[in-house]
Amino acid sequence: MIKKILITTWLVVVFFIPNTSQAVEPSLTLGPGKIEVELIPGGQISKDIFIVNNLGRESVFDISFEDVEASPAEEGGVRFLGRLTSRFSLKNYFSVPEQSFVLAEGEEKTIPVTITLPDQAPVGSLHAAVLVTPRLETVTASPQTKPRLGLLVFVKVAGEKQESGFLASLNQGRYVNFGSQAIKFSMLFNNKGNTYLNPYGLLSIKPLFGGQSKEIVIKPWFVLPQSARQKIVLAPELKTGIYQAELQLNRGYENIIDKKTVWFIVLGWLTGLIIGGIIILLIGGLIYRFMIKLKT
Repeated sequence: MIKKILITTWLVVVFFIPNTSQAVEPSLTLGPGKIEVELIPGGQISKDIFIVNNLGRESVFDISFEDVEASPAEEGGVRFLGRLTSRFSLKNYFSVPEQSFVLAEGEEKTIPVTITLPDQAPVGSLHAAVLVTPRLETVTASPQTKPRLGLLVFVKVAGEKQESGFLASLNQGRYVNFGSQAIKFSMLFNNKGNTYLNPYGLLSIKPLFGGQSKEIVIKPWFVLPQSARQKIVLAPELKTGIYQAELQLNRGYENIIDKKTVWFIVLGWLTGLIIGGIIILLIGGLIYRFMIKLKT
């Protein structure tokens, strides 16, 4: 049986908290993070999750499971499907010793979550979330707080999976940037296969006329199968100049690297005002000459 386990530090937390002047907000903590496992069809594995109750009083909690699917590319991440079933459904393959439990204020509980795949599980990857929700009638603090936590679980089903993805674009947004403006780069990755991918890489920013290059490490981010996901990164502060940004992105499989470049300009405010003034004078001169010709 193949059992390959990778755990990263991804945590999905959705809070519905009204405006309040309280110094400390009630909260829940769920961990250890996004769980990634690999199993053969018919395989089984258990992983421990933990929850800490900081709601301000003893509470009853319920565990449930929902499928997830990719959000629109520009939003990134996932959305929970409730009672709906996704193409890459995992929600029916979970089990826990108890689906409801009580925690005192400040108490932590460890819960084993078991994943059991059917013998006919499709090759590729399956995705869902383990959700922990307090029962509202037990939360009497005023104003009421309704936290809902979801921990993502991704399962790669061993077999001849189709890993197919590519870097679709690298955009800078503005070709001319002023020194005080945040310089943002957006990269779009398309996953055409049947298993999720974790692309990662390096963005190098090089000045055209000498100077020191800057590098931004692109940490792995997941892209679900048959979807696209955008990632935004911010550049460090740059001096006036012309720059080339080169992205080298590893697709997350077979060590395949995609490369894309963009050019952009950074101007200090003073430099920008001087150049703007010169352009205005030139345009004004051209208009003046044109008016003189019309009169003659």
